[in-house]
Amino acid sequence: MKTRYFLPFLALILNLSFSNNSICAQTKTDVWDFGADQLDEATYNNMLDVATINGWYPSTVTPGSAGNTLPSSFTVGILSWTSNSSTSDRLRTSNTDLTRYDSNAVPVSWGSQSLRGYLYVNSGGNLNRFFTLNLNEDDELTILAKSQNGTGKMTFEFTGEAGQKDVHDLTTSVNEYSFVAKKTGAYKIYDSVDKPFYYRIYRKPATYATVSGTVDVSKATDIPSGYALVFTNEAGKAWTATPDASHNYSVQVPAGYTYNVSLDNANSYIITSDTQVQVTENTTYNPKIGKVLLKMLWGKLLGLPADLLSKLTLIFTPEIASEYTPDAEINTVSGTYSVALESGMNYTISATGVNDYFISNNSVSIVINNDTLDINFEAKPTYKVTLNLSETPEIVSLIKPV
Repeated sequence: MKTRYFLPFLALILNLSFSNNSICAQTKTDVWDFGADQLDEATYNNMLDVATINGWYPSTVTPGSAGNTLPSSFTVGILSWTSNSSTSDRLRTSNTDLTRYDSNAVPVSWGSQSLRGYLYVNSGGNLNRFFTLNLNEDDELTILAKSQNGTGKMTFEFTGEAGQKDVHDLTTSVNEYSFVAKKTGAYKIYDSVDKPFYYRIYRKPATYATVSGTVDVSKATDIPSGYALVFTNEAGKAWTATPDASHNYSVQVPAGYTYNVSLDNANSYIITSDTQVQVTENTTYNPKIGKVLLKMLWGKLLGLPADLLSKLTLIFTPEIASEYTPDAEINTVSGTYSVALESGMNYTISATGVNDYFISNNSVSIVINNDTLDINFEAKPTYKVTLNLSETPEIVSLIKPV
């Protein structure tokens, strides 16, 4: 009798053990290091080692030999390499156990580690030479890379329907570049301008945490039911939480990021407490909501050269301290702006980024309806100044460097 119950129990324990190990393994970060260095196995799944890299080459190639160009394709796990040439691209590494093109890769210090090799794409801006990775939604990809001339445009592109296409500028120094997959599917990595050097690629599976709390509506008691909190990450992806009748809410979001929080379905209401929350584990966030009557103001930006519009920031300062901060949007193509302002509040308009200009009509107030106002910029007056330093030697000595 004991034996009969013990064996299923043992099987259950083993099942749970394997299941837990599988879950733990999924939380590790996959890493492809092109010098075949092995990172801490407690944290990383090392996808490349000497045997794997040497296995890319034909059996006629002596393992660990130099003078070999990179094959036109290989696949390791969820990562694949594709090239329109098998006689051009190169694996360059100081790890002489690897089959390689040469050993001219000078090790690069990266924290406490040393990057000993890289995959070099020997063709500038070639869209036919790329990596493909099959990623899950919210997976984070981090690449250690540089480009030959410092003009690189490393592109992370979803290969399905038109969608995500993120670009980072590459320099001539090794830097870290991160992307987050907005959808599950295949993504391409390529440089659209320069010749890239890929040292290492990390793929961190998305791990989720719960953000929960109670919304303080003591100053917004008539807020309509169905309002929502929107948590938006730096990549622009948003998660929505709809509070219940008691204004309690809960939402799962990827951990390890800072989120900007805004309201949806709640016109004339704003979050008056901190609108940023950092989520590294299960997090409590209790926002406060206030009511404010907002009206839209928009118009043309007159008197500024077109090349200064991209540098312009408009600031609307309320006459009386307010919990609401206007955020003006500028359309550099049409030379227009739009901003939501608190009804009945007087604002002073100022600008940054255009130091040689001032706003001549720099005050506004919206009382009843949405309104328009063309903002006029004028060049600051200049004055001709002549200095005759030869007649004031004592001043020259005062400003003379010591």
